[in-house]
Amino acid sequence: MTAMSGVHKLLFAAPLLAAAGWIAALQPSAGAAATPQAPVTPPVTLTGATEVVEELDDLMASNCTYYKNASMTTVVGQFGYDCCNNPVAWGKKTAFKVCGGCFPCVPPPP
Repeated sequence: MTAMSGVHKLLFAAPLLAAAGWIAALQPSAGAAATPQAPVTPPVTLTGATEVVEELDDLMASNCTYYKNASMTTVVGQFGYDCCNNPVAWGKKTAFKVCGGCFPCVPPPP
């Protein structure tokens, strides 16, 4: 029983010792000269970045529920994906909508 527990200890410790040796090899030694770092360049301004951000916002909030009027009491359509990544597309789109999240998954009929 003790010989078996010694084998278990060796199997557990070997990967840890190997990882410690690998990490130590990556660390620079105390006497080594520091390598020069590349200069930091300023950020680049992209033309059209605003349109890209707006398009990403639209994609993230692509699950929308559409309502009949501003009171938002009567649902007339839903478009997007449910939480199981199945497409949801029914009804009509109006100016009165709430977007975000995912629609609950509905299991397919048997």
